[in-house]
Amino acid sequence: MLAVFVEKIINLVFPLTCISCEREGAWICADCRERIPYATNLLCPNCFTFSPGGYFCTDCRKKSSLDGLWIISSYEYRAVKDLVHMLKYSGVTSVLDDIQRIAQPALRHLAEASESVRRVFMPIPLHEKRLRDRGFNQSALLAKMFAVCLNGRYVADGLLRTKETGSQALLSKDERITNVQDAFTASSALAISGKHVMLVDDVATTCATLQAAARVLRQHGARTVWGLAVARGTLSQL
Repeated sequence: MLAVFVEKIINLVFPLTCISCEREGAWICADCRERIPYATNLLCPNCFTFSPGGYFCTDCRKKSSLDGLWIISSYEYRAVKDLVHMLKYSGVTSVLDDIQRIAQPALRHLAEASESVRRVFMPIPLHEKRLRDRGFNQSALLAKMFAVCLNGRYVADGLLRTKETGSQALLSKDERITNVQDAFTASSALAISGKHVMLVDDVATTCATLQAAARVLRQHGARTVWGLAVARGTLSQL
């Protein structure tokens, strides 16, 4: 609460300015926001062959705990990367409004693709030590926002992170998989069994974290498990 109050005071003294063109009024002005392409989600999230709707292709689906991955934009766009960093590392929660505006085109397509399926939105959890140090979980803030946008139900306690893992940022693909192996456990089987789950994270690069969490959800009876991330990253961009 104190951080939110301080942020409001700062915004009064120093009005928001666009991080791209420095126009006042928002972190990303309307003109700059229009120039940020949203992801088409027409390729398999693993092998990048044609697979519409964010689904893993037939071959990749055999080794995936996720049914698919829906991406809002790309980490290669500096404005998107800056917004994610401001939320994740500086706790600037006001950027959520700008992320939601950027996400609107992709969310409309996701809503159409989901049809009548009502999803349960769960964040990738932080280990209790990191949560204590940071004071918030950026994935939880995003999951709440996306649940409202897509008429879903937010569930905070479906998963727990039981293993304190190091940062994924500087690791190779294989190291990332090992790093998050057995890092999650289910804390509420009732919140998972039979549900269509949307796992939310800020950035998906190799999808190792999402896959590890999805595996636990599958073991506890989730009907479908999808990933939803603000941006898709590549190892070369980190």
